[in-house]
Amino acid sequence: MSDESVNNGQDILQETTAADATPEDDGGEAPSRPVSAQELVQEIGDKDTARIISELLRGQEIASVYIDARSGGVFFGGEARVTGDVTGRSNLKRAASRARVTLGEMAIGQVLADDLRKTRVVYVKPAAYAQARQVLAERHVLLLWGQAHWGKWTTALHLLSTLQADDILEINPDVGLDELYAFNPEPRCAYVIDTLAHESSEALSAFALNRLSERFRKQQSYIVITVDSRASLSKEAFGDYLVTWRDLPPSVGLLEKHLSWYLLEKDLLARARELGQTDEVKELLCNHLLPGEIDRLAELLAEAVRGELQLAEALTRFEARARQQVEAWFETHTKLEERTFMLSLAVFSGANYQAAIEADEHLQSLIKPPPSEGESRIVPPVFGGTRSQRVREASSHIIQGYEEAEFGRSPVEIVVLDNPTFQPAVLHYVWHEYDRLRRFLTEWLLEFGLYPSFDVRARAAAAIGELSKYNFGYIRKEVLLPWANHQNSQARASAALALGIPAWEGEFAPQVLGLLHHWSTLRNNWRLSWTAAAAYGGLVGLRFPDMALRDLYNIAQGEDLRLLGVLNQSVANLFQAGRTAPDYYIKVLEALVGWTANSKSKIVTVIGLLIFLELARRAKVEADPEGGMWPTMLWLVREDEEYQDRVISLWKRALNTKSSRKLALEALHHWIRMVDEDTRLYSSVEQLVIALTTQGTARERDRLCFYLDRWASDPAEGFRSAARILAKLNPS
Repeated sequence: MSDESVNNGQDILQETTAADATPEDDGGEAPSRPVSAQELVQEIGDKDTARIISELLRGQEIASVYIDARSGGVFFGGEARVTGDVTGRSNLKRAASRARVTLGEMAIGQVLADDLRKTRVVYVKPAAYAQARQVLAERHVLLLWGQAHWGKWTTALHLLSTLQADDILEINPDVGLDELYAFNPEPRCAYVIDTLAHESSEALSAFALNRLSERFRKQQSYIVITVDSRASLSKEAFGDYLVTWRDLPPSVGLLEKHLSWYLLEKDLLARARELGQTDEVKELLCNHLLPGEIDRLAELLAEAVRGELQLAEALTRFEARARQQVEAWFETHTKLEERTFMLSLAVFSGANYQAAIEADEHLQSLIKPPPSEGESRIVPPVFGGTRSQRVREASSHIIQGYEEAEFGRSPVEIVVLDNPTFQPAVLHYVWHEYDRLRRFLTEWLLEFGLYPSFDVRARAAAAIGELSKYNFGYIRKEVLLPWANHQNSQARASAALALGIPAWEGEFAPQVLGLLHHWSTLRNNWRLSWTAAAAYGGLVGLRFPDMALRDLYNIAQGEDLRLLGVLNQSVANLFQAGRTAPDYYIKVLEALVGWTANSKSKIVTVIGLLIFLELARRAKVEADPEGGMWPTMLWLVREDEEYQDRVISLWKRALNTKSSRKLALEALHHWIRMVDEDTRLYSSVEQLVIALTTQGTARERDRLCFYLDRWASDPAEGFRSAARILAKLNPS
């Protein structure tokens, strides 16, 4: 990997600042102007932006083939999806009790409870663990220095969980050293930085670490900082803090732990253990697999014993096996047409077959030199080979499916690789083995950032995200910046989706976060700010929700009307992620409480309240297997007091702010109507309204009573619930 792909300091800032200052094809658009609260209210329901940002979460499934499911936790492992079943009340309580949010420059977020739980269950201590624990216990600061994917992150979580059981906070890996050295930890708290930015790693000093250690010791707090082995650290200078991480845990024991995590049923676990004794699996375990690879192997074996895959098919989806098969395929298929077709399938597997073959033809036209003067262009024979033969030779197949079209779903033929692991394996192979192809590959994929079909566009963006892990600097310059700075929102959304893939890799996260944070502070290029906001509403925000909410707040402070829609939808996406991981509910509510408490900026306050009201009206959860959909805010009020306090606080501010009052009353009216249709919701609404009246001033109480009376006496509807609540407030 080149230095360009590792460093994320001045090169990024210099390059993007030039692009920021004079965006190409700006079309003479005026800069941001002061906006009124009324304009914000009118802009909040931007349907085009809502569709585009919602597509980012649809792109999550497309991108998941390039993201290590182990690092993705609940969002990529197993069958979990952001749109999955609501988690239980006990998880809500734990999430609410740990709520933290930082709106300052040094973003700190809570490590997800599910990640900690899995770490405690599956972790196996390698030889260096005892030394690491001793250093951390004595110095309160530990540097874990080693290669990527050798288990440093999981080790950090496990070490900290043995010292501070519940409160483990993650600091932005792009944090500056000045901020880190000046940081005052909370008492008896644990912190982790996963893969400190390369520039900061090489600027560490023993003197500053000594001061940091003393500060953490006084607070009885701890911090583990993981550092990539490519950063130069002196063992002599940092000997008191540094542990070189080059030991792997025993493969068999680690596989056993992970099988127990994936398979709770004893009979299935026993069958998985039997598969673990087969020659094929033993051969894999002899290859010194990394912890993440063993995790993946356990997941595949679990799928095999559940009957979802045959063992042979499951093992072909193991990354190392897939790369061997891809190399063998390219050695036996040497024609340009065969190889470009495989490359097109690797990018567009799961998309419209017609789009894939057109993409293949376009890639060939880029690679083939134009015919010389007087030389005729060679046209491939129409009846050369059959489609069935061609598809079969490329280890793929055709299925019937649908594609989202302008006026609904359209039936199409979908081409799918037999082995989905071929997608990253093919990209990895051609990038590293055919370096002269890189220019054509990036030029080819760049054009698909504007493709009309989302399914095609998202797959091209996901492929760019994967390629960025091979040379981030090059891909940033050639594709990501042109997309992010484009006048078309679809191209900007492509950049946002692509950036989400390297964000899940510890070694690239600092670069992605540094770039997006820079864009979020811009006031002279709203398009880059838009792209940052979209990325924070997608995969980047799922991995770093606290950092995302911090920078969404930065963007809101720009008071640019053109960014309101993307801000609203991105916060909504993060809130809806609470359906899978309840931590996200409280993170978003805490952030909105912070936004709306800012008396210095009336516009930011209104933006926060408008986002809250949109969530109150539109965010839904499934109440129970046969209970229909409930407003998420109502469900949270019912389930836990911690959520109730925050929701009531936001309702009070929305009702007491002139610009948002009308929308707040409309949203409350909507809830009253729902209660009349589903009386199970009544107690939650009554509880909320009574709290608003008892905690508010006499004027606030009178206002609510006035509207309750109006709704109760409405000649057309006459809401019974409004009358009941009013009677409770004014007993005769």
